[in-house]
Amino acid sequence: MKAYLLMVFAAFLLFGCTSNNPSPSALPSTQLVDTLPPISTITTNPGDKMAVAKGDTVFVWYLGILDDGTTFDTNIVAEAKKAGTFDAGRPYETLDFQVGAGQMIKGFDAGVVGMKEGETKTVKMAAKDAYGELRADLIQVVPLADLKKAGINASEGQIIGTSTGARGVIRKVDSQNATIDFNHFLAGQALTFKITVEKITKA
Repeated sequence: MKAYLLMVFAAFLLFGCTSNNPSPSALPSTQLVDTLPPISTITTNPGDKMAVAKGDTVFVWYLGILDDGTTFDTNIVAEAKKAGTFDAGRPYETLDFQVGAGQMIKGFDAGVVGMKEGETKTVKMAAKDAYGELRADLIQVVPLADLKKAGINASEGQIIGTSTGARGVIRKVDSQNATIDFNHFLAGQALTFKITVEKITKA
């Protein structure tokens, strides 16, 4: 991992880019899911149609909430407006994915299994089943001089992108160095999703 990060940072120095307007990451994760983990769920309004199984494609509406009640992501217009996160440039439409194919975070993937069309479920998941625990090895201290060579004037809260697709947030800047966090911005946090299945396409 250390060697990988060195390679990422080398690419960052050559092709680094920045943004001062971070946006929430999409839900899908590239981690493959071999087994579906146990999760805590509360189910309401069950339907009477065929249930979701591994390999099916589902179309869902979702509302993502942190433990403090903050809505961090949703594809529901009314909920986005209520949370003050509505983006007129975003298409608010159902999210579709193949269940068990590793396209989603583990807890979300597991949460829809057994659901039926028209059913709504509240899925609560620990960080390990969401975007993972915070990893110290993904937090790097980088000399400001190296950043300046790449044309970057570091400031706290700044988003750093690399040519390899890695993204990091500058957490701290002192007189000599910048501390860059390459963890996902939701790493280390338990998440709750309210999910409604609109459509199921059986495998």
